[in-house]
Amino acid sequence: MNDEKSLGRLRYSGRLVDGGYMDARKSAEALIGLDAALRYVLFHDNSNLADSDFEIPVTIKRGSWDIIIPEAANLALIYGGLAIVTGMGIYTSAAISTIAANDFKNASTKDFFRSALKNIQWIIKIGKHLGTIEKKIFPSVKWRNDNTEIGIPNEKGEYLYAPRKIIELFQDLPSDILGKVSGLIEEERTMFVGVMEDGKWVEEKITYKEKHIFSVSKKEDEVLFPELSHGMYAELEGYVTRGNTNSNSLGLEYKGHILNCVPRAGNIVKHKEVLFTKSRIIGEIDRTDDDGNTRAKKPAIIFTEIVSLEAPGNEEQSLFVEK
Repeated sequence: MNDEKSLGRLRYSGRLVDGGYMDARKSAEALIGLDAALRYVLFHDNSNLADSDFEIPVTIKRGSWDIIIPEAANLALIYGGLAIVTGMGIYTSAAISTIAANDFKNASTKDFFRSALKNIQWIIKIGKHLGTIEKKIFPSVKWRNDNTEIGIPNEKGEYLYAPRKIIELFQDLPSDILGKVSGLIEEERTMFVGVMEDGKWVEEKITYKEKHIFSVSKKEDEVLFPELSHGMYAELEGYVTRGNTNSNSLGLEYKGHILNCVPRAGNIVKHKEVLFTKSRIIGEIDRTDDDGNTRAKKPAIIFTEIVSLEAPGNEEQSLFVEK
């Protein structure tokens, strides 16, 4: 699809989606999460649509991993759930109801979608500005432009100005509004929400360091993979996402999380053939935390063996990152 024919997009970019692939479960979570966020914002701004059920047509684009809302959404307001437009056609769930034409008055459906995506971008801006999406009361606000814009301060005393209706939307937001889509972010998978403006993409991004602001459903005290207890012997399969010679470690993408892997002996350079391949790693689970206890929330692996499960490649030592 020509980008200029697009209204907006949700995009994931980084090593974990090179080639335009993401596993089926994560793809479904992204689609459902975008659908839920758009519906909430659309219904918040247009309460007369709250009792209507309609489909949001999208197309999945290879390159990074993109969900594109086509400009044709103006002509393809289909009803009943999320519609996925592919090269083979539009796949929809059963139609449930029809939105009356006067619900939209003189506005086109693409205006509604574009506005909703811009509002989601504002949610990201404010969340990053405040460092949280859960703060709803703003002391010491400032006003400008005939009181149509409100300035809200962060902990540093810096002000961000947003339209009044955006601040009201933010104050009403459920804390998990972007939980599903931001939950897929990893160290090597960044999320972008874009709107097509004058033939160019205008995007807001959420990085791995900012993920915690929006993925509030995942509590900080959650233990990842509790079945992997400290000291146990394990064989895990995943995708080797990075190599760092300074820390002498590899990153293994395992069930949506990057696990730090350190060789029991020797240098990771001798394992350069496994970089960016699906591999099996064998070793001991390590849950040593910064205090020297064995209660780390995320396990690491002290490995004795790692084997690529793919055909030999031509990766060079230069692919290992020194930081």
